[in-house]
Amino acid sequence: MLVVDGRTGYTGGTGWTQVWIGHAQSPKYWRETQYELHGPVVGQLQDNFNDNWEELRGCRLSGPDYYPPLLPTGTQAAQMVLGSPEKMEDTLGSSMLLAIRSARRSIHIAHAYFLPSRDFTEALVEAMHRGVHVEIMVPGPHTDAPVVRSTTIRTLRRLISAGAELYEFQPTMMHGKLMVIDGHLTVADTVMRTSTASINCSKLPSATTAMKSKARRLGPWSAWKANLRAVSSPPP
Repeated sequence: MLVVDGRTGYTGGTGWTQVWIGHAQSPKYWRETQYELHGPVVGQLQDNFNDNWEELRGCRLSGPDYYPPLLPTGTQAAQMVLGSPEKMEDTLGSSMLLAIRSARRSIHIAHAYFLPSRDFTEALVEAMHRGVHVEIMVPGPHTDAPVVRSTTIRTLRRLISAGAELYEFQPTMMHGKLMVIDGHLTVADTVMRTSTASINCSKLPSATTAMKSKARRLGPWSAWKANLRAVSSPPP
């Protein structure tokens, strides 16, 4: 995450290596999903940084330089959900399960390291049983974690058998983490709940937001399909 002057926040999976300087135009450059935030939610993002800062330095940042007044911006609601199980129990996993169990029409998931827990898998299956359309996008031949493909085969088979549509992103590594519920609620920059620990560090920022750009986020989903391969069964 990145917070600039306490007023503008960025969250997503982007890191600090060469793979993020392009536009997914070749396997050398990854496909990422990154978000720019404005309004009061930026203060919540700053709080998350402050938690980590306090752990490292033993003090918290305060004052108007770090927490300027933030007026509502745009028309979309936004809420941070901090993922730190040792402090807050499993707030992130619970929020995602609540979102899935509330779905009525559709669930779209794109995740670089899709390793759902048993509860998460059961929630998706139950959603399909009540008529919810589920699409899941995972990396294809380009991945930095090939072990995920072999580890999750049984789960993917079950989800496909229950009616899920599975797609593999083809051009390059797809590193984004995104879930859209009913075309209305966007869960962004999540680590997905796993059966053990989170794939990424549990202290990294996580957000549950109705994003300002949700219409734009849903648009690329259709555009991405030109670069996807439909999978009727998981790869061996």
